[in-house]
Amino acid sequence: SSGINAEYGEQQKVLVTYDDYFREFDYDIVLGPEVKQEGVYEKVGVPLVEDVMNGKNGCLLAYGQTATGKTFTLGILTSPEDKEKGIVSRSLDHIFSIINMTNSNPASTARYTVTLSFIQIYKEMVFDMLNPEKANLPLRENPQEGVYVEGLEEVVVESPREAISVIYKALENRVMASTLMNVTSSRSHTIMSINVKSVRNVDRNSYNGSITLSGKLTLVDLAGSERIKKTHSQGERLEEAKAINQSL
Repeated sequence: SSGINAEYGEQQKVLVTYDDYFREFDYDIVLGPEVKQEGVYEKVGVPLVEDVMNGKNGCLLAYGQTATGKTFTLGILTSPEDKEKGIVSRSLDHIFSIINMTNSNPASTARYTVTLSFIQIYKEMVFDMLNPEKANLPLRENPQEGVYVEGLEEVVVESPREAISVIYKALENRVMASTLMNVTSSRSHTIMSINVKSVRNVDRNSYNGSITLSGKLTLVDLAGSERIKKTHSQGERLEEAKAINQSL
């Protein structure tokens, strides 16, 4: 019968076949439905945050059909006190715990700055969620920064609680709606960037100065792909679904 089939091998490989087409992919890990949020973060979030704190960039992207739990896994709609809080809250806790531990060391000379930016892509337009008056922002590119959003607001945060407060305020501007497949369906893609900059004094032989490390953690919550015949979207919901599916 015609259809897509996936066969998981013993060496972290999956064979995907569709009629006469086949292709093999590598994968790192498969987490089943029994895995709690803490377990997901240990496997997926911890390595990323540790790299970011060492001056590297990391991206975690939640992708899948509508109503499969992407926003839940990131924890965007859950309280930071919830035992099932997601990757966003856990990442912020982890980042600031490392900073606090470093600052408590008398021998450390590190000085940290953490900043946050948050955008949503709705109907192929970029909106600043920290400043909703900034709409349809342009994308730019230069050799120093790579691709960036021009005019994007970035705020300094000094604790997990302050960061979560900023995020919740920004989420008031996210476009959500109810469909037949999801009561709280995201109608836009969101991209949250947590930038960590550290400056350390160094004294190596005759050289006195400082070393600056900059790392960025990007957390992406993509709106879910939709089958119109299942959601029966009409009017504005239909136009949103078309934009979501096209951009994915």
